[in-house]
Amino acid sequence: MLLIANLIVTSIMVGIIWIVQLLVYPAFKIVGEARHRIHHEKHMRDISPLVAPLMVVEFALAVIWMIRSQETFQIMNLSCAIILWLSTFLIQVPLHQKLKDKFDIKHINALIKSNWIRTIIWTFKLTIIIYAASKTYQ
Repeated sequence: MLLIANLIVTSIMVGIIWIVQLLVYPAFKIVGEARHRIHHEKHMRDISPLVAPLMVVEFALAVIWMIRSQETFQIMNLSCAIILWLSTFLIQVPLHQKLKDKFDIKHINALIKSNWIRTIIWTFKLTIIIYAASKTYQ
């Protein structure tokens, strides 16, 4: 059951991160300076209540799975979760704070570029979970 819960939550996060990476963040450039503040504020207001609880649940599931079994899959899964939190709070959140009040193409580009860390790690994390599930349910 724990493996399936990990699979579901991480799958949702992978879907969200790919949409953000390919559609949402690039749209920050198109919105332009005049509407940037309203657009960015709406994005943060709408995405945070969705993503924050999912990230907390995903991290908790990774910790519980690790506590129950310290095998390679669990270690890799928790390591990915830690990297995701570090990237989010040390890179993406500060960039969003810079973009909160001011349109800055340099910061938008940095957000898009640095968000590849999360996009790749979340995708890798899902791959680990799928592989673990395939081994478990053979």
